[in-house]
Amino acid sequence: MLFPKEKSSEVNTMEIKFGAKSYIQLKMTKPEIPFSFKLSYIPTLSAKRIATQEYEVSSDTTIVIELETNMPQEHNFTINDIKIPVFISLNDTIKVYLNNTSKEITYAGTNQEINRFLYSTNLERQDLIYEAMNIHGGKYNVSINDQYARLDSIAELLEGILDCSAKILPKWYVSLESHRIEFRIAWFKLSAPSYQNFKSPERKLIPNDHNFAFLQKLDFSSPFNKYLGEFYIFMNFYSQYLAYGNDYVISDKIKPFFTEDSLANKTFEVFENENIPEDNLWAYCLDKVVSDLYSAKERGITRMAYLTEKYGNDDAGVKYLAQIKAALAPKMLEKGDKAPGFYLQDLEGEIHSLEDQKGKIILLNFYTRGCVACFKEVPYEKQLQQKYESELRIINICHTKSEEEFKKAVDRFGLEELNLYTPDNWFKKLQDSYMIGGYPHYVLIDKAGRIIKNSTFKPSNSKLEELIINEINTGS
Repeated sequence: MLFPKEKSSEVNTMEIKFGAKSYIQLKMTKPEIPFSFKLSYIPTLSAKRIATQEYEVSSDTTIVIELETNMPQEHNFTINDIKIPVFISLNDTIKVYLNNTSKEITYAGTNQEINRFLYSTNLERQDLIYEAMNIHGGKYNVSINDQYARLDSIAELLEGILDCSAKILPKWYVSLESHRIEFRIAWFKLSAPSYQNFKSPERKLIPNDHNFAFLQKLDFSSPFNKYLGEFYIFMNFYSQYLAYGNDYVISDKIKPFFTEDSLANKTFEVFENENIPEDNLWAYCLDKVVSDLYSAKERGITRMAYLTEKYGNDDAGVKYLAQIKAALAPKMLEKGDKAPGFYLQDLEGEIHSLEDQKGKIILLNFYTRGCVACFKEVPYEKQLQQKYESELRIINICHTKSEEEFKKAVDRFGLEELNLYTPDNWFKKLQDSYMIGGYPHYVLIDKAGRIIKNSTFKPSNSKLEELIINEINTGS
């Protein structure tokens, strides 16, 4: 059974119900300058980013905005350059009053105390979280011990902010947020060495057992965990730690295990052998299966097959994943489908279309400047291009709206092939049409402009070259 009902009375106000709706009743004063806005968000455990319609604001107005809400969730929206944090529950209506002159915000509704707390502490909390991300990303060249000590200090500060308002907040919310802080910091600690080793292969950060002592203090049994996106992400890294021990932080040692389906099977095996509670297994599975389906990756199907066999077709989680698969099926790019076109600029401002490239096998590479895994693929890309120069064309597409960011990315990566970027509406249009859920995202296209494989193998994987050779030998 997916997430059995809790006995704790503290969480009775919370539930998970996929596809439920919530509402924001937004009342605004007349702005000095008319503006338009739309909200963009990803519901927890959802397969796709959702954007509302665009709203025009030129006078005093009240707008009711519908949100898809699978479970209680905090959003951070920006309207007219004003940051508006919102915590919303299932089937809830939050009333927000925005004064476009003074830039002040007031809340009413079921969770008004929570939203007032979020608004009054938003800047301080976000600054601390941003600093934690800097530590996690290796901005400071310090030892693992120093990194962990700094993250612990940030956790204490975040807990202190929460404690100062604990008397006016619901007890269940204080418990929820305390667990959120706990697993956010645990996620940063567990993933930091691995991330930084990918980023700087020459600087190996190898943690010892003492560094991971914090894992013994985590509350894996809390009924609040299932409502935390941070917990789901943490479980992803925790499964790798359980499977490979300290070696999980060294990419070269665990790389052979990361095939299309072996990681999924290995993860299930580890969770079962370690006697991980069923709820925690589901926390991992839901997050990863949804992510894989969004990216149209075969290993999502492998996980679904495993879960169906283990829990049966009538299980709530299996049913949900089947619904997600059905909803995404019309949008997935299958072999033989026409590749979505584009008109994108290069470094000189010249426009290029996919249609112009017909006649060669095309490998699209969607990447970002800060993507470490993307950077590691560059030498393999160059090898492929040189080896199959007469048959293959690699098009590098920096997935950013910023021309400046695009130029920095090309300079940093030393990319030699056709380099394009995604300004204005092209960013989201290509993200949706190619179902880009992570980076790098490669797409292999035949000489006639048809999909060979969306979300295909990376150049470092020999299976990509096999696909290219097969297309050379059998393609028209």
